[in-house]
Amino acid sequence: MSSSSSAAITRGGAGRPSPLHLDLGLIGAAALLCCGCSYAEPGSLLDQAAWRELSPTEDPFEDRPEDATCMPGGWGEEFGVFEVNTDECSYGTFAQELPEDLPPQALVRVTAWHLDLFAPEPAEAHVVVQLGPVTLLEESPEIPSEEAVWDREVSLGPGQQARAGDLILFHVHNHGANSWRLGAVDLME
Repeated sequence: MSSSSSAAITRGGAGRPSPLHLDLGLIGAAALLCCGCSYAEPGSLLDQAAWRELSPTEDPFEDRPEDATCMPGGWGEEFGVFEVNTDECSYGTFAQELPEDLPPQALVRVTAWHLDLFAPEPAEAHVVVQLGPVTLLEESPEIPSEEAVWDREVSLGPGQQARAGDLILFHVHNHGANSWRLGAVDLME
């Protein structure tokens, strides 16, 4: 190929790049931006045995009562789900790290529930499941109330990238002896 024919491929008229040249340039730039990208595979994002309780200074939620108590036996993995029993842990925020980056605009499914809620006096509970900066679930059920299940799919919007090391949070604030469970935080197809 002569140098003049090579110039015809990479240059449009009047010294401008051809559309082919621009398309290849955009593809190359996109490849560089994602060089080494690897995203989590669809499936569970949780290790139910890896939860840890956040200290009061680490806790991002502002509803911590001064008399909050959370005994080690009041929370943990049980039969494949994470459970908080509020007779031993009336307030707690629990965390684990996201193991891998999620793809842009990932679809995440969260499943959480509580059994019947009882307390000596009427009150309001608070439960939150958060993935990095994104709230996947936030509810404030009345106490007393019947059991409830939340099974939701949440799409991370533009600018809501979840990265490896971001915290997955499960927050429970409850009055009375009740049982709260987080069954799943899953990356969908």
